[in-house]
Amino acid sequence: DFVPTMLDVARTAGIQFYLMDENGSGDLGGAANQSELDQAVDNLIQKCNQTLIAHGTDEAYFRIDNRPVYFLPFWVPAFGAPGIEQVEIMQAALKRFRDGVTVDGREPWLYSTSVYLANFSGNLSYDLNGPPGPVVHMNQGWADTGFESFTCWDPLGIQEQYNRTDIDETLRDQNLARAFSIYISNQENFGATPIVPIQVGFDTRNNSGPGAGGLHEVDPKYIGPHDPHFWRRQIQLALASGAPHVWIAQWNEWHEDQTLEPGWGFRDEAGNEEPFAFLRILADELGRNFSEPTLPPQTSVDPEIWGKVNAFESPTPSPSPSPTATPTSTATPTFTPTVTDTQTPTHTPSPTYTATPTPPFNNEGSDINLDGAVDALDLLILLEDWGKVTGGGPNSKVH
Repeated sequence: DFVPTMLDVARTAGIQFYLMDENGSGDLGGAANQSELDQAVDNLIQKCNQTLIAHGTDEAYFRIDNRPVYFLPFWVPAFGAPGIEQVEIMQAALKRFRDGVTVDGREPWLYSTSVYLANFSGNLSYDLNGPPGPVVHMNQGWADTGFESFTCWDPLGIQEQYNRTDIDETLRDQNLARAFSIYISNQENFGATPIVPIQVGFDTRNNSGPGAGGLHEVDPKYIGPHDPHFWRRQIQLALASGAPHVWIAQWNEWHEDQTLEPGWGFRDEAGNEEPFAFLRILADELGRNFSEPTLPPQTSVDPEIWGKVNAFESPTPSPSPSPTATPTSTATPTFTPTVTDTQTPTHTPSPTYTATPTPPFNNEGSDINLDGAVDALDLLILLEDWGKVTGGGPNSKVH
């Protein structure tokens, strides 16, 4: 029921939906020999075929060049046994996958994460001691695997070109623009469709959190990951880069201030507390007006968060002029800013608020509605709100 439910929500919200298959650790990553790898690929083919044949032609399923998009982020070359770490194995495995999956006679449009290119080329550059490095070097072997595009699961290697505190803003702008340019040209040289990645939060350079997904401290050498001016500049430079797609990387565990909405460490460019600061800046840069989303039920929200949200007074919106046209693209991204012709609300904090929700909130990862299961209903809450503030229609380029 998951995919039909998500497609219904996406259709209602005016956005499009596609699937990510985190196959690495459970399938490909567990393969210790060629026969196990073949079985893992067969399992992926079966899953992908079942999903795309049933839903890949749905109007709400995201397609590029009339091909349904399928994201394989963990298609990692190191499958476990040293004997099957060669690029030829990768190429053969992906070819078997592509040959085994068709929708209306077309192959799916596949992309993966270039962060794992480091496993092949060793050229993932996070070096900040000199001018911008190549960020990611593709090689012919990776290009020949057949992926249409690569993005970064964690684009800090690119963002670091901007948010250093030891250089002035002009040089930071030049560095980030150059990093985007290198990233794009490097993929184009091997026939890939560039996706420029940007990021909201999660500074991973100084990890003090309790394991994967923990919260992170910010090294004082860098601008904080929640700096609103940095957000605006990375969005501006990404849109100006010429890439057909911009991919916003975020985490789905809802750690405070690490996702798109709301973030209580977020500040607007005037320094005021603004939980939707990133989305407001994004809407502004896309020439759209921001519409504040409806909150989930009080019992599904941390009491502190609920109190802060309701400490704002939302004025009655009035009509606004038509928004500025945004750049067009040949592809419709997954998650795009949804807009309405309303004035951007001005929030005025109320004096005090005491939150006493019942039952008490108990943070259990992504179990947003607290029904004891992480399932489609939790994603519905996320996607329904996302569709109200993000969803720029078929010509938007932001994922």
